[in-house]
Amino acid sequence: MPIPAELSVFLRQLRAPTPVKLAWDTIAGGNRDPITEKDFTPDELAAISQLTKSQVPGEVHYPDYGNNFVEGPGVPGLMTAKGRVANSLGQFNYKEDPEGTTITDKYDFNPMYSQENPLVQALHALGSGGFSVAHALGERLVPPGQGRDVNIRIPRGR
Repeated sequence: MPIPAELSVFLRQLRAPTPVKLAWDTIAGGNRDPITEKDFTPDELAAISQLTKSQVPGEVHYPDYGNNFVEGPGVPGLMTAKGRVANSLGQFNYKEDPEGTTITDKYDFNPMYSQENPLVQALHALGSGGFSVAHALGERLVPPGQGRDVNIRIPRGR
């Protein structure tokens, strides 16, 4: 069931963090439009560019975000650009060419919580500030391979 357009506009006006907007639009709103560079702030695009200098060319993995508590996935990650990218894109592949970088991926929800018993799910919900609840809902509504295409283009020098 699509959400009212007014609610999505309201969330944008509140300046909800990028991962919150993406999850809301995808899970609750059923949005399947591609995710592009327009969905990210300039600071987040700079963080993506930095991440593409990772140890494995063409791939970004969770360890590439670092061990800093506020730069990884989870509620504290909403405080930094790199953390918001971790919560939005997670692991992703990219290609470099003379004009810039292209990130292609699928915004979906890999199984993490749905296989656990209800008590463990409740404990995760309490400890994650609700992220595990949103993720578990995403697992049911946007399973792997059925989400939104990610096609982000970052010109060189940005």
